[in-house]
Amino acid sequence: RPGDVFLKADQVVNCGILNEIKDSDDETALDERSIGAWNVLCEMIPGFKNRMLELSGDHSARKAICREIRAGMKKVRSDDTNLLKHGILSFMLLGAPTDQPSPALDGKTRHNHGWNHPQTARLLCPAKYDPTPENLEKLHKGELACTAFTFPRFLFPDNYVFDPEDILHLIFRGHILFRACRFIFNGPLTALLDPGSQQGESGNAAIAGLTEMTPRMIAYAAVQVRFALSLQSSWSISDGAFNYSDFFWVIVHLFGDTEDSKTHLANFNREVFGSPQGTHSPPEATPVQDEGSNDFELASRQRAKKRACHAAAAAHDVPVNEEENLLPL
Repeated sequence: RPGDVFLKADQVVNCGILNEIKDSDDETALDERSIGAWNVLCEMIPGFKNRMLELSGDHSARKAICREIRAGMKKVRSDDTNLLKHGILSFMLLGAPTDQPSPALDGKTRHNHGWNHPQTARLLCPAKYDPTPENLEKLHKGELACTAFTFPRFLFPDNYVFDPEDILHLIFRGHILFRACRFIFNGPLTALLDPGSQQGESGNAAIAGLTEMTPRMIAYAAVQVRFALSLQSSWSISDGAFNYSDFFWVIVHLFGDTEDSKTHLANFNREVFGSPQGTHSPPEATPVQDEGSNDFELASRQRAKKRACHAAAAAHDVPVNEEENLLPL
């Protein structure tokens, strides 16, 4: 889930090995997308980097491992897709669960999704266009551009008003993307719950040991949302002029080293993990100011005093007043 599901695993591994073994002064251009995916695999799979480097001269062995990785990635993506294409119908509207799509949508048949439904069409509509019936019809016919490089309205808050002078204003504040991230990473039952809600230990983030949101995880969720809202019945890299792989990387690159990006990541961490820092650095407990309010500390001091009293009494053969020392050793 933290990577581009369209990249080929063997391509990623080959590029990663070249990057690891090249000389420091070698300026050979390598595919940044593959290098990024390589780094993700190395972080998530213990011993992966060393094993692949050991097999750098055995292409057939590497390819066999890559086939297993690819099969695993495909299953994960497929599971998420199948769950979300049904689940998104219950939380796509801001007022859900009270508000539901009208006309009703069925996750099994997709002929009335995408541009064929006023509410899914509105969410898919590029933010720079007003979602009027006329514009939605033009988008459906291909008379207006809708590509990976135009930002769909589901990335923005409900009733967002486009500002041509600041086209990124309020991006990544859309309710549907926050809910989809909880749905995918915490479990389907958490989509409409409070930020940070968990589905026990069965959520994908908990299972995979994910502790904070990353640009790639958010991009993955955005790709899944876009597909779930579309007319497409089967997974494909493109939907007309819209390329999902390009869309994934557009989202990733929107998270640069800026204060806005840090704010976006903090917001997604809060929505998914309940804390702006994620779960890897829980806030420190507030120090107890009033010693009298901490019974454990008081009991520990009394126990230490009692032991000292017993030790002193034993040393001098003095009887101990048990009524003053009721705490157990």
